[in-house]
Amino acid sequence: CGDNCFNCDVNGAGQCNVDECHDKYTLDTATNTCEACASHCLDCSQPNQCDPDKCLLGYVFDAYSCSRDVYKRVLTICDDCLVACAQNCNVCNYNGAGLCDEGQCSRRYAYDPNNSSCVACPDDCEDCSYNTTRSTTECTQCYSSLGVNNGQTCSGCCKDCHSCIYNGAGKCDRGECHVGYTLGPDDTCKECPPNCIECDYNNDKTECTKCYGIFGLKDDDKTCGACPGHCVSCEHVNNRTECTHCEDHYGIKQEDKTCEACDHSCKSCTTSGAGKCDPGKCHDSYALDDDSETCKQCPDHCVRCTYNSTANRTECSQCVTKYTVTANQTCEACSGPLENCDVCSFGERVCVLCSLTYTWNDTMQKCNGETASLLHGGSWLTAHGITVAAVILLIM
Repeated sequence: CGDNCFNCDVNGAGQCNVDECHDKYTLDTATNTCEACASHCLDCSQPNQCDPDKCLLGYVFDAYSCSRDVYKRVLTICDDCLVACAQNCNVCNYNGAGLCDEGQCSRRYAYDPNNSSCVACPDDCEDCSYNTTRSTTECTQCYSSLGVNNGQTCSGCCKDCHSCIYNGAGKCDRGECHVGYTLGPDDTCKECPPNCIECDYNNDKTECTKCYGIFGLKDDDKTCGACPGHCVSCEHVNNRTECTHCEDHYGIKQEDKTCEACDHSCKSCTTSGAGKCDPGKCHDSYALDDDSETCKQCPDHCVRCTYNSTANRTECSQCVTKYTVTANQTCEACSGPLENCDVCSFGERVCVLCSLTYTWNDTMQKCNGETASLLHGGSWLTAHGITVAAVILLIM
């Protein structure tokens, strides 16, 4: 196809089909080729012309800049007469070329109705209006960190303020003071009491409503007091400091609401409190007594157990290496025929894994010799649903 044509008739020597030209081009029916519209034009019906309302932003269709007589006689000459709007103007369809329509000035420019032009806003100003009496622009909205002053220009907000676009320069808007400050009656930021993150302004002074984490709010004077040791949040009630949450490995003592280290058998007691233990937080070789919320020690040589509240004792489910669980859920050494055995089954007197440098002797039914260790009784393992990997993991 020819240049600027989407679709053409190949049998017609590359002539472009109707309505198949690129944007800003139109079909010349005499030559069946795509020809450019007038400059600054989006669409046209004839080459080098422009259709009404198809000018680019900032340009106006101007058929009247030529004389009326010429316009009537030679219509096509004036149809493509495109002239830019006033500088910093988006639309000038009503007032015409070189001017601007009301409300159509670019951002940070104001419309001057005296001459239909656009005038720049003051420095640091986001939006402004034009004062026809004073023949100047006046700022109506400054950048967020500035405010409008009496001269309708922009100046800084008060100290410790994020934004003053509503209350004006030297002041601050509600909710825009920095952390640790609050808005006073004169619309400036007042500092909160020490160690306070949020406060109100009452009776010519600031009163704290929220303290930093390791400080608690005093109910008498609305200031912040330090929490007890190892306490991350607290309250001050009736001249008494009470911890509400302790740091890790500490729990609250109910008697005085201070923090005390968890028992050596417990990893965490922050929820249950001092002298107790949180669910699932007992150390290895201990089991939680749900009734007392304390950790009970497992039987000797036991690494994993549960607490039987009915029998009031711990019952082992896994012993250390060279020990096995007995019928009464305690641990007994792999001895006698099971000597030199790392993993054994006490009930059936069978060694599952001999110690290093020992191997199982089927005839003697014990571990002996000076060779590499060997798993015994593959059929026994299979019958009891135990994998070799599980046995190796058990002794690690």
